Amino acid sequence: MFNTILTSIKSNGEQVQRVYQGRTEKLSVYFATNLWSTYDRCKGEELVSLETTDRDINNRSLYMIDNRHLCSMHPADEQRHA
Repeated sequence: MFNTILTSIKSNGEQVQRVYQGRTEKLSVYFATNLWSTYDRCKGEELVSLETTDRDINNRSLYMIDNRHLCSMHPADEQRHA
């Protein structure tokens, strides 16, 4: 599994980090950008960076994530976007 940490900044200057998970690096990045832009993004929020790793986020220096919502794609969607 790959974890993509998406960092964004809200219009009020608050930085937010969200974690998305996929079976491959490509799926993880696709899922992060697609889900964030479609459902998770607040009005005026802008993407700052993406970081993808195949290591568990709990073993990394970035384990202190503001929003600890770990989202994963439905297997049927993974097959369509692989």
